[in-house]
Amino acid sequence: MAIQYADGSSSNNGRQISSHYASYDTLLNMSTNSGVNILTINVTPKSNNSRFLITASCSWSASNNDCYINVRRDSNSIEMSGDSSNRTKCHFGCHYDRSQFDQSRETVVLRDHPNTASQVSYQVLVYRSGGSNGNLYVNRNQHNDNREFDPAGICFLIVEEFAP
Repeated sequence: MAIQYADGSSSNNGRQISSHYASYDTLLNMSTNSGVNILTINVTPKSNNSRFLITASCSWSASNNDCYINVRRDSNSIEMSGDSSNRTKCHFGCHYDRSQFDQSRETVVLRDHPNTASQVSYQVLVYRSGGSNGNLYVNRNQHNDNREFDPAGICFLIVEEFAP
């Protein structure tokens, strides 16, 4: 249905077509070097011209500075830095010199235009870099005792589709 404006004109442009939500509340302690997919939303765009707004939010911590989190569509990261150095290109950066009790909530909002009407898969992946001896913790901190000041968090992914 078109948006009706006060001057009598109408438009479908910018109208939200669909909204999808996924959450992850598992307490994860990751020590492997490969990426672990913690959230996935599959969407079939209504049009080749559909635009997407992706919101990813994670509660996480790391025992060193070699961990990161990426958001991607299918097997491709979206809206990444064009930096050509050896720096890790990620949406959630490394937690540098953190204590075992630190835990952060970080949120990223990204735009995407997959240019297809076929199903696409939006994912949040957590990584520990290859040279790391530390761990990445999702929805918890390193200490992880059952006490009020060691929080249990939640991660979520929202994918919204908009008419062009």
